[in-house]
Amino acid sequence: MADAKSGRIEVLDENGGPVRSMVCQGRIIAMTVDRKGRVYAATDVDTGSVQVFGPSGESLGVLRDQDGFGEWFSGIRSMNMGPDDTLLFTAYNRAFLFQVPGN
Repeated sequence: MADAKSGRIEVLDENGGPVRSMVCQGRIIAMTVDRKGRVYAATDVDTGSVQVFGPSGESLGVLRDQDGFGEWFSGIRSMNMGPDDTLLFTAYNRAFLFQVPGN
């Protein structure tokens, strides 16, 4: 569960009780989870970034493209993870696929 304004993500158990929380920089726009339990949160930081957290809630960094830039992630409005851990997101009325490194 994400609180967009506070930038906080809460992982809940099957009864709705808190398990762990993560804090993002900026306001959360969209969020998804991959097969390994990593959490991807698109925020409004630097006109848009995707912050990644490990299954235990530890920060793993920010997604960058193959050239080391994050511009592809500016303006994200929705985000989902495909069955092969390919990140699908929409920005500026276009859809994009991004192969997440290490999957």
